[in-house]
Amino acid sequence: METVRLHCRARGLNITYKWLQDRKIIEVGKRMKIINGSLLITNVETSDRGRYQCKAVGKDGISVSRFATLEILTLPWMLSQSNPAIVREGNYSYLACGIVTKTKPWPSNIFWIRKSTGQNPVDGDRIFVSATTGNLYFSYVTKLDTDEYRCHIVSEVFHQYLNLSLKQESQSSWKILTVIGEANRNTFAATILSEGEQSVQKIEGTSRVALDCIAVGRPLPLIYWDRSGGPLPFDRYSYENNGRRLILKSVTYEDSDQYHCHARNSYGQVEAMHKLTIERRPQWINAIHEVFVPVQQLIFKWPCTASGYNISYLWFVNGNEIKNNSKFEVLLNGDLVISSVTKNDSKMFTCIAMNNFDNIASYGRLNVISSPPKFLNSGTSQILFKHSRGILQCAVSGGPKPDMQYSYYKDGRYVNITNIKFRECYDGRLQLYNIMQSDEGIYRCRAVNIYGESSKVINVFIRNQTIISINSSKEILVRRHHSFVLICTITKDARLNMRLVWQKDKVNLRNCSNVNIMYITPTTSLLMVSNATFTFTGIYSCDVTLYDHSQSLNQQIKNETRLIVVDVPDPVHNLTYHELTTNSVFISWVPGSENFKPIIRFIVLYQVNDQTSFKIVYPNISPNTNTAKLTLSPWNKYRITLKAENSIGISNNGQIMELQTEGSAPIYMPINIRASGSRSMPDVIRVYWTPLAREFHCGPDIQYFLLYKEWNNHSQKYTRIMLLNHYQTMIHNLVANVVYEIRMQIKNKFGEGNMSTPILVKTGFAPPDMAPDKIEIFQINETSVQVFWRKISTSLISGYKVAYNDSNTMNIVSVGDVSSAVITGLLGNHVYTFNIYAYNGGGDGLQSEAVHVTMAMASFVPSSTDATYQTCRNYPCFHGSCVLQHSGYRCACFLGWMGQFCDLDSAITLLPIKYEWYLDGVLLADSEVPIKSEGYTSILTLTSNFTTENHKLSCIASNSAGKGSASTMLIVLRGSDLICASERKQGIQWFQTKAAQTDYRLCPKNYIALASSGDNDLIIGDLMVIISSLTAISRDCTGFVTNKILQDYASIMNNILNTTLQHQWNSIQETMNTSVLDVVAVFKDIAIRWRDTSTNYIVIKHSNVEVEGRVISADYNKSDVLSRSAGDNSTTQLGEILLLLYKLAKVS
Repeated sequence: METVRLHCRARGLNITYKWLQDRKIIEVGKRMKIINGSLLITNVETSDRGRYQCKAVGKDGISVSRFATLEILTLPWMLSQSNPAIVREGNYSYLACGIVTKTKPWPSNIFWIRKSTGQNPVDGDRIFVSATTGNLYFSYVTKLDTDEYRCHIVSEVFHQYLNLSLKQESQSSWKILTVIGEANRNTFAATILSEGEQSVQKIEGTSRVALDCIAVGRPLPLIYWDRSGGPLPFDRYSYENNGRRLILKSVTYEDSDQYHCHARNSYGQVEAMHKLTIERRPQWINAIHEVFVPVQQLIFKWPCTASGYNISYLWFVNGNEIKNNSKFEVLLNGDLVISSVTKNDSKMFTCIAMNNFDNIASYGRLNVISSPPKFLNSGTSQILFKHSRGILQCAVSGGPKPDMQYSYYKDGRYVNITNIKFRECYDGRLQLYNIMQSDEGIYRCRAVNIYGESSKVINVFIRNQTIISINSSKEILVRRHHSFVLICTITKDARLNMRLVWQKDKVNLRNCSNVNIMYITPTTSLLMVSNATFTFTGIYSCDVTLYDHSQSLNQQIKNETRLIVVDVPDPVHNLTYHELTTNSVFISWVPGSENFKPIIRFIVLYQVNDQTSFKIVYPNISPNTNTAKLTLSPWNKYRITLKAENSIGISNNGQIMELQTEGSAPIYMPINIRASGSRSMPDVIRVYWTPLAREFHCGPDIQYFLLYKEWNNHSQKYTRIMLLNHYQTMIHNLVANVVYEIRMQIKNKFGEGNMSTPILVKTGFAPPDMAPDKIEIFQINETSVQVFWRKISTSLISGYKVAYNDSNTMNIVSVGDVSSAVITGLLGNHVYTFNIYAYNGGGDGLQSEAVHVTMAMASFVPSSTDATYQTCRNYPCFHGSCVLQHSGYRCACFLGWMGQFCDLDSAITLLPIKYEWYLDGVLLADSEVPIKSEGYTSILTLTSNFTTENHKLSCIASNSAGKGSASTMLIVLRGSDLICASERKQGIQWFQTKAAQTDYRLCPKNYIALASSGDNDLIIGDLMVIISSLTAISRDCTGFVTNKILQDYASIMNNILNTTLQHQWNSIQETMNTSVLDVVAVFKDIAIRWRDTSTNYIVIKHSNVEVEGRVISADYNKSDVLSRSAGDNSTTQLGEILLLLYKLAKVS
């Protein structure tokens, strides 16, 4: 038989008690007794559950207590036997524990027993138990799992009288699991199973909150958690069941959020969300207490306010609940409004604040007074301060509420105060605004009601205002283990005395080992702290007490600042790895403390084999994740570490994790493969390459092979040569004047790798005999550079190649016969080496001198809109697959294809291309104008007789595969070379041409012009012309940069072209055009300033360079363009024609 005691004790004499159950008076009897105010219940029955309240009756009135809820607990009830589970091997499954959902309290321990072994089958990895239902889950089953299983639960209840916890164990019937089918290694993507409502409510301070993520999959999924509002609470969370269960400890109100569980394996990724709501118990902000109210007061508002979540209020008067009526009104904020106060309202009141978790009560007696006025403060003098507000202490009591009169002694008599700078307070005090010296003098306060009157005289003295200043902002940051100094300076009236103390979080500071307080002058003090630790974070205040004994002044004022001690993040811990393959691994970690500055990124570093230093391989991992997939190389030993960075700096060295990848057949190619013919030796081809570093061997016993055959002889098989010299070789006895296809292949102990992309070389045809020079490289953004070089002029060339590498890989980009290229997809904090060389049908020419560039660390974590990330997630890989590489997606091309989108087939490099130039729609003959065409470039030079008026030019490229589309129409305003360069898209099926103006003979001029016809909007190719032209203007006639500011400006424009218009790629890819308004938007991104909107005249400023542009009509001639003033408003609409007139001028 159980006995319960509910305690109740009230202050006062001759108190009697009553108890209510669910608001009904309890009849005292054999089972229920009231002893010294407490309710004793013996032989507790189910009907005793409910909400109880104590009522105390005394001579001053009746009060009621807060509510106490009595719950009657029963033994957990488990559902009857369930049907056997029959599952095919390799699938996931579960066995239901059978705990009734409404069981209370929920079992403190749930475990399973396997019948054949008598052991707990849970391994926390493949087999685990849900804390929400108690069900036993199998991420996937095997034949060995066939057996019977039983669920056991332990419930724990605290016994009040025995002062100990009583445990009760229950168990289910045996659950049968049968696994059928043949043994297999079937795999399936990670999946998260739902167990109903994913919403949890807990009270603040709960020591342990568990969120379960029922994630299954084969292979076993990697699981990590994050939250919408920021990182998980540092040092207050942990994981169980291999990450499936997130444990939050000692939860606070700020932990309320949406928590996301992410599960992924090699076949898929999925996430689920849990909503956690942390509620606060009510706590008093304004508890009620005894008050005195004058009789006949029309309205009295009694504040009652509590903090907490979802608070509601109940008021009681003499033990009876108050319902809103004409006399009483309970407001939503807890205040009680009493109308027309009378003597009968002198009673005991109770205010209860409550929510779903708790309730609190406060008590107060309302005393209605009827008496003559009486001033509550006897002081006869006051000090007030200039330029501030002050209050005359004329507080008065009495009932009914006294009427107040205020007067000022002037010229021998009292004058009533009517100035608007004075305002009467509710209790009779008088407030003064904007106090001046003239306000000094004698004041009289007079109070009158029906029972009498009273007066009080106050002598007011005016003093200068006291100002406290601290030498800092309202919030300052200090690095841990550093020192800081706060200086407090007081400006005050010399007639006043003062005391100064320093406080931290409202506690006085004194000199100690780390704190030193000095007084430089009587009104200046220094607070010096050395070797600051995190415990020094807090609110620091300079508190000043002003006093004047003769005038009874004792005033406290202060100024404060918030100081936060910060530091670099603590090292990450629990660094582990999962799903190790020959070339990848998943890693996970638990972040260290942020140290009061949010983590902005994680950085992965590793050391390979015998390397002596760590290198950064993933510099920008999101701070909101704790897992990453790393790309590795086979047959290597790795030492991996991870650092965190915040705005203070990068964390110190932390845990180092070691792992070893298995070997595989080669997956890398030799880097910097080049080949060339020779005019003097027409039967020889030279081949050069750079051997792979040990990290990229993929296995032992590496061998290099050279393969070659005649390119147009489809029946001929490759001749295969094992290379003994690991740097260069010569192929002899070839047929002269024949194009050969050159490839390389690597073999190791585990097999052969793929063949390299073919290089086509014509025997007897000399490669370029000079190397480009004057190499200049400018970093555009975190992942891109622009490379410039001076073209060679003594050799016939087809184009240029940009070769660049870091310590890992070599990349070669063919860019055509141009003098600059933008290289993207680079990594921050990596050192790259660049070489430029020309090529033609005879192969690759001499390499330029190497230029080394260190990429600056990215300032921001890449977002889903970053150009690198978008490379092949939104754009197609025509002949390849989209792969994740270096924290970004890139195209991995199939054999024989190359290029950013795997759309370039090197086999077409020698297809003859024919160019046709059209002037005003009429085909130009070679005899009419000088036309020089070779490879992918055709140069047209217009002589002076063609520049007497505007002309429309276009270029069309064709080969045996077909004719390409026409280039953009160009309006030419003066004689110059125009280059028509063809591009390859999707092999030889489609060609697109576009104009490029890059002749350096433009350099003496101070402007260039570009226009497109009214039938076609401005296209991306035209923007490239703008950038190339700016580049050309920035150089002298030899190609040397003379105006670096303008060159940098061109780089900025190029960067914006590569990034701002990315979102329009799909439409651009199909139509190769974009609207004029889009182009204008691009220029706005680099600080376009509209000088005159009526003329669409624009000015772009960069440093000391001013670039001007204007939209004009198509019929303008050259003289009009050069002489038209900025004020001209006879321009046409944007949709007609865009002429960008670039004029270089020094900004005054």
